[in-house]
Amino acid sequence: FISATIFDNKPLLLSNPGYLASLQGLKRVKRERDLYGNWDIREEISSFFSRDSVSPVKYHEQDFVAFARAWDIAGSKPSETNPNPDYTAGVLMGKTREGQYVIIDVIRFRENYGEVIKRIVETAKSDPEGTKVVLPQDPGAAGKAVIREQLKYLHEEGIYNVSFMVVGGRSKV
Repeated sequence: FISATIFDNKPLLLSNPGYLASLQGLKRVKRERDLYGNWDIREEISSFFSRDSVSPVKYHEQDFVAFARAWDIAGSKPSETNPNPDYTAGVLMGKTREGQYVIIDVIRFRENYGEVIKRIVETAKSDPEGTKVVLPQDPGAAGKAVIREQLKYLHEEGIYNVSFMVVGGRSKV
């Protein structure tokens, strides 16, 4: 692979000045690739979730029959070498008697792993009674070992309604 852009091809620019204009008129991702040679760029999936498909509800008017908080765990604080690490996120959802799902709460924070587990316990203790805690489990032996340690710690802290969801090997979408 030899990195080059249209700007490296002066004869083409002179013989066909409209070609540069056509590249500049492309959609963002195609323009980044074809004009600037940025092959690392990817299309965003921000349109995957349509805000139009949900509507606000009044929490106190809902008749919830079950609660669950699912976690996506990260384990780094911002630092000089990593100024923008991933967030740990926990989403609390409730299921109504009518079978609707309601997002009740979302928390996000950046902490080291030990603090992340402590915050999961604190959150579980403050969530509605009976809330299921859903933690991600990486595939393989290492993922199973981590889950055993997390489960042991949660049980020691009085959190028993825990389940795990195997992740990895496929897109989060």
